[in-house]
Amino acid sequence: MDELELYSDVAKWTKSHNIRIPYVDDAGYRKFFEPDFLVEKIDGTKEIHEIKGSHLMNRETELKVNAAKLFCEARNMKFRLITKQ
Repeated sequence: MDELELYSDVAKWTKSHNIRIPYVDDAGYRKFFEPDFLVEKIDGTKEIHEIKGSHLMNRETELKVNAAKLFCEARNMKFRLITKQ
């Protein structure tokens, strides 16, 4: 995501972060997803960025987003869902 290079408040970012966020699907199965990017800001704050095409906005994505928000809250991080057309 070359766009991250343009932001003056971004210290570094990576796709290779080994973060696996657990969530439970509607059938009750425990699953994991790996978010797209881990971003570290100059002030030390960390953010998880997940990028989804608008055609992929569905119930499964909703479950993943909710799990990611809880994951980030517990770790004093931020979560951003970025949608693309």
